[in-house]
This record gives sequence, structure tokens and C-alpha cells, in this order.
Amino acid sequence: MGREPQNSIEMSLARARAMIPRPLKDWHPYRRAQLAHLVFCAMGIGVSMYALYVEVNKITTPAYKPMCDISEHVKCSRVLVSEYSRGFGLLGSFFGADSPLNMSNCAFGIVFYMIVFCLGFIHQPTVLYLTVWFVVLAYVMSMYLMAVLIFVLSDFCVVCATIYAINTLLMLATFSRYSCSPKIAQEKLYKSQKKYN
Repeated sequence: MGREPQNSIEMSLARARAMIPRPLKDWHPYRRAQLAHLVFCAMGIGVSMYALYVEVNKITTPAYKPMCDISEHVKCSRVLVSEYSRGFGLLGSFFGADSPLNMSNCAFGIVFYMIVFCLGFIHQPTVLYLTVWFVVLAYVMSMYLMAVLIFVLSDFCVVCATIYAINTLLMLATFSRYSCSPKIAQEKLYKSQKKYN
């Protein structure tokens, strides 16, 4: 009976210690990759929303000059209102310029980052695999748009370059999250044991 108060205190202290956030270096690699994944998605949403703001303002007010218009050859507004800024310069040819699918690349970006952000909280192997393919597709589209920016538009867009960098980092974080997933490791172990049994 005499040990009960002491045990109660020890249990309370143990619970309090468990609530103290551990340093990032002590996190499981999967959790670190998940955090990076969520941070890059949030950054992508923010940059895409700014790009959409610039695009809308430039279309409605041609004299509008955003902060990302730095010089004659570094103008994000020129890129964001070009024919390649809607439907990736491709969807309009297939579905028509007025099609809902031929919407702003920035709007596509916002939707994409929001979906992938939500997927970042789901740990099922199938969802992780799907997320990898989503992110790889976004990276491929980024490389396509970067080629258009360099070889067709002959311009430099700070906002676009930031998005390309975010997509590259997001892909690396997603690959890391997939490879470090305990559930995927368990699934691979189960399949290997089943193979040799």
C-alpha cells in the first residue's frame, strides 16, 4: 500500500516526459520524411496561391507589376499569363480553350499540393505508393514546364523556379518516406518469408 503513491507519481512523471517533444534527430526516419513532405506541400500551396494572385491581377490590371518582376528578362508575370500558363499549354488543344480542364497551372498546383498534403497523413503502403506516383508525375511536368520556360519563352520566372525546386525536394522526401515506412518494411518481410516457406 505504501508504494502506491510513489508509483502514481512515477507514472505521472513518465507520462509528462512522453509528452515532451523529442529533438528532430531522435525521430524515426519515416517521421522526419513525413514532416519534410508536409512542409514542402505547405510551401507549394503558398507559392501556387501567390502565383495565382499574380496571374489574376495581371489579367485584370495589365499595368500591375508584382514583386517577382525583377528585370526585363526576369518577369514572372509574363510567364504566368502566357499560353503555357493554362492547362500546361496542352489541355486547351484537346479540350478547347474554354474547357474547365484548361484551368490555370497555379490552380492545378494548389489542388495537387492539397491532395498530397492530405495523403501525407495516411500510412498505408498502397497510399504511399500512389503518392510516389503523384509526386513523380508533378516532377515530370515541372521538367516539361522548365524546358518551355528556357527554350520557348526564353525567360526566367522566380516563382516557377521555386515551384520546380519544391517539387524536386518533395519527390526526394516522398521517396524517403516510402523507403523508411515500417509498414512497407513489414510487408516486404512478410512476402520474403512467404516466398521461402
